[in-house]
Amino acid sequence: MAFAQAIVQAYQARAMDPARALEQAQITPTQLRDSDARISSGQLEALSAAAMRELDDEALGWFSRRLPWGSYGMLARASLSAPTLGLALARWCRHHALLTDDILLPMADHIAMALERCRRGIRLPNPLQHDIMVMFPDEYRIAEQGLHAIEREEGLSLPPEEAGYLSLHIHAGISEQNAGDSLTNIRLAADCIAKIETELGISLRRTELKYTRLISHVCYMILRIRAQEEVPLQMDEYVRKMYPRAYQLAEKLCKALEEKLCLPISSAEVTLLAIHIQRVL
Repeated sequence: MAFAQAIVQAYQARAMDPARALEQAQITPTQLRDSDARISSGQLEALSAAAMRELDDEALGWFSRRLPWGSYGMLARASLSAPTLGLALARWCRHHALLTDDILLPMADHIAMALERCRRGIRLPNPLQHDIMVMFPDEYRIAEQGLHAIEREEGLSLPPEEAGYLSLHIHAGISEQNAGDSLTNIRLAADCIAKIETELGISLRRTELKYTRLISHVCYMILRIRAQEEVPLQMDEYVRKMYPRAYQLAEKLCKALEEKLCLPISSAEVTLLAIHIQRVL
């Protein structure tokens, strides 16, 4: 009965009356109120079909936006021509994400493709593996546990690089960023660190604290720039005079970021970056 009650909640959310659909499914109000009651698969099918048409939502209110009648038929037709089940599922997940991003179907898509690569002996390198681990340590630990679970279920050992990619999908599920944006931000931050190393003639070990602090700052700086958040800091002249080399480099990096992001970067962000650069000198 819990499924029927959930469908009725979708009606209530839309301020609509489920009486007609319940009557077609032969479910009485008394039965509906009894959480321990049982209905047949035929009744649930009748209720679901009626509700999908009346609500014009094949997801029955499960997602933040409606999936109009015919959505799943479209997904099915897009997947039927796939030569393998794995490719069919990958298509379904990819196309479902175009309709709604409430659930982590892109991660399921990635796992399916990762398993296919593993069966073919193809290994996808992840040059940002350590940076992802630094930025999303909790997500990375969960991703590692996920790799162990996949190995138990599928009998295939995915390479450790996949933990980095899965971390991005997990982060996407608990934030407003999608995995692609997270990867882009980390790649931009890693490029900034590489330029800092080149300009200063230094080599930072990825495991040391000052590297972690620096790349974390650059990543969050990029997030602030994208969100156009203000930084309440007024130390520009002081930092420019005290740390001229670091400030000049920060200006150069921020100018390059402005061109890549097509967004303005405040002088306060330049100052903060200069302070962090000075820490690694």
